[in-house]
Amino acid sequence: MASTTCRRPGSAYGIFVELNVEHLDKSETVTCYDFRGAGRKITTSKRERTGRRFHPLLATLITGAARLMLALAERNTLDQGLDWAFCDTDSLAIANTVGFSAPEFIRRVETVRAGSQNLTRTA
Repeated sequence: MASTTCRRPGSAYGIFVELNVEHLDKSETVTCYDFRGAGRKITTSKRERTGRRFHPLLATLITGAARLMLALAERNTLDQGLDWAFCDTDSLAIANTVGFSAPEFIRRVETVRAGSQNLTRTA
């Protein structure tokens, strides 16, 4: 089975969710809050500090947009009569499950790639 990969931009996500773990010399008691806002005391020997550009809302927008672009690439792939073998957060491995000739498979993959490149240029 022949395959190729279409890459997706998503590399900007990391800086907005950077958390740095500090190991404390001595354990300390802190209040840990759950999603309801209820707090409970815990003892820990580590502390997390946010990175300089920490902004979780921006991070969610970036990952949401990357997932949308991945879904569009999947749709374009299926529209070309192709399928996909696996995907990651920023890539899609296109598979030739129908048995197109190599030149025809490449032509169809290039059509998918061209559509994806047009999306990234207009964004």
